[in-house]
Amino acid sequence: MKGQLYKILWSAAIATTVIGVIFFVANRTFFGIILIAVGGSSLALSVIWTEIQLALADKENSMRQLVLLYGEAALLIIAVAFSTNIIPSEAPTSVRVVTLVLGLQALGLTVQSNPATISRTAQLTILAAGHGTVLAGSVLALPFGPTNPSGALLLYAVGIPTVVLHAFWIRTYRSTADSASQTGIQRWEGVLLIAIIVGVPSTLFVSLTAPEVALALNSTVVSVAVATSGIATTLAFATLGAPQSSPRIARPLERHLVAASLHILVTGSVEILKR
Repeated sequence: MKGQLYKILWSAAIATTVIGVIFFVANRTFFGIILIAVGGSSLALSVIWTEIQLALADKENSMRQLVLLYGEAALLIIAVAFSTNIIPSEAPTSVRVVTLVLGLQALGLTVQSNPATISRTAQLTILAAGHGTVLAGSVLALPFGPTNPSGALLLYAVGIPTVVLHAFWIRTYRSTADSASQTGIQRWEGVLLIAIIVGVPSTLFVSLTAPEVALALNSTVVSVAVATSGIATTLAFATLGAPQSSPRIARPLERHLVAASLHILVTGSVEILKR
C-alpha cells in the first residue's frame, strides 16, 4: 500500500511539472512557473525520501548521510523559494536560474557521495567533469562577469546529464544496496537514457538559436524545443526518485541489447560534446 501511494504521488509530481512546462511555453504565465516549482520540488523530495530510506538501511554511514540529506532538503527549499520569488527579491532571472541549478546540483552531489562498487578514480573524474561543467555554465549565465547565455546552455546541456547519469549509476552500484533494490533501480536506466537522448539535442538547438531569442518563444519550432527540453529534464531527474516497478511502456528498454545500445550512445555523445 505504501509503495502504491508513493508511485501515485511520484507520478502526480511528474504530471504537474510537465503540465507546468507546457503551460509556461504556451502562455508565459506565472501559473506555469508555480506548477513547475511545485512538481519539481515534489520530485526533489522524492529523491531525498529515497535516499533517506537507503541511508537508514546502511548501518555504517546512516548518520552522516542523514545529516547531509536534511541539510540538502533545507537548502533546496530555500533555492526553490528564491528562484520562484516566494522569497521576494529583485534579483534578475539568470541569478534565480543559477540558484535553482546549484540547489539541484547539491542534491546530485548528495546522492553521488555514497560509497559504491565503482573505481574511486572513475567516480572522482566523472564527478569533477559533470559538476565542473555545470558550474562553468552557471558562471556564464550570471549577468556579471563573462556573460554568455548560449555558452551557459551548451555547458548545461553537457554537464547536467552527466551529473544525473553519475548519480543514477552511483545509486545502482551502491555497495550497501541489496540485489532486489539494485534490480528495481536498473529498470529505469532506459527511461533516463531516452530522456537524455531527446533532451540534449533540444537544449543544444535552443542554445544555438540564442537563448534571448529562444526564450521569447516567438517561433513554434523553438517553443517545441524548449518544451521538449523541459519535459526530458523532468523525466531524467524523476528517475533518481523512481519507484522500483517500472511502467509497462518502459519494459522493452530493460532488454540488455537495447540498454547497452542506449548506454553506448549516450556516453559516447557526452564524450564528443566535451571535446
